[in-house]
Formats: sequence, structure tokens, C-alpha cells
Amino acid sequence: MSEIKNHEFHDDDFEFAHAEGEKLIDKTYKSTSYWKDVWGNFSKNKGALIGAVIICIIILFALIGPSLNEHTYKSINHGHEYLVPRIPGLEKIGIATISSSAWSTVWSPVLSAAGSISICSVLPRS
Repeated sequence: MSEIKNHEFHDDDFEFAHAEGEKLIDKTYKSTSYWKDVWGNFSKNKGALIGAVIICIIILFALIGPSLNEHTYKSINHGHEYLVPRIPGLEKIGIATISSSAWSTVWSPVLSAAGSISICSVLPRS
């Protein structure tokens, strides 16, 4: 250790790492703010941009949608509480209503099959 402390450095002890005829150029980069750097990285990610656009559209619908409807959150038509749901286009071909038994007859097997497929895909295989 005492050798290092007492050692004197001379100009000949150091050499440049570059070739003899090569010029040394220091590259300086413009400093950017944190948010500018975040936006630069965010704008390069196409999936993030598409997701942000979809979220903005949903927020826009949530803000504008209620004003497009004639009903407010307080309006309830008590005369229509116990009516059967009707689909206007299907009344012309003879299907006036959708009863709960018809709904369960059609969709119950489909939903149970979809549920069993999704459960089987999650379970580990042995």
C-alpha cells in the first residue's frame, strides 16, 4: 500500500485508447424532462397508444351518453315494471317476446359449455 501512495504519475504513464489519426468527439445529448421522456417511450408502444385511444373513447361515451338520453336517473315509468321484454324487429315475424324459459333453453347449454371449456383450459394437465 505504501508503494501506491508514494508513486508519482508522469504524462508518459497514460495513453489514449483511440487510434493515432482518429478524432475524439464528445457527444452531448439534449436533456429532456421526465414527462417528455415518458411520452417518447409511450408513443413508440403501439399497443399502449391503441389502449389509450380506446379508454378515451369509453370516457367520452360515459360523459356524453347520458345527455343523449331523454330519461334522467330519477325517471321511472312504474306502468312498465312488469311488462315482458319485446324486440320490435322480431314482432313482424311472429316472435313477440323473449320469455325466461326460452332464454334459459337457448343460452344455458351454450354458457355451461363455454364455462367447462374455460375451466379445462386453466387446469394443469397431468
